[in-house]
Amino acid sequence: MTHHTFHFPKTADGWKRELLKAIEVLKLNKVAMKAVAADQKASGPALVFIVLSAFLTAFGNFIFPQQVLWVTYRPSFAWIIGQTLALAVGMIVIGVILSLIAEHGFGGKGKTMNYLKVYGFGALIGIVGVFPGAEYVTGLWMLVVAVIALKVVHKI
Repeated sequence: MTHHTFHFPKTADGWKRELLKAIEVLKLNKVAMKAVAADQKASGPALVFIVLSAFLTAFGNFIFPQQVLWVTYRPSFAWIIGQTLALAVGMIVIGVILSLIAEHGFGGKGKTMNYLKVYGFGALIGIVGVFPGAEYVTGLWMLVVAVIALKVVHKI
């Protein structure tokens, strides 16, 4: 079993490079996906992008409260934290499940951690989820990114 260490960029320029890689992944650039999958230091930024996306989606409900009939619903801070954790863990679990299905069901040759790095970079689209209704569009695009990333990383 391989030990994975989370590395994080130490400078603003380092984060800028990671953001640019994430944008390329979101543009379905297969070369960028292969590069992210092979990058030993991409696990940290991938996790940050997943958590940031989850937080902004949850925080969007606070910024733009939902109204049902005459009642306005604005979540508490505890709800935002709980929802962030649930969304982040859910995204990671879905990524692992998709990777395992590709690996064992379709004979994929990639590694789950390499897929999760690309999947995490693709999760950056979730920052748009802060706006009401945008989470549906971002979810659909994330599905497209996930499928293309499966094909690239697992060579299926």
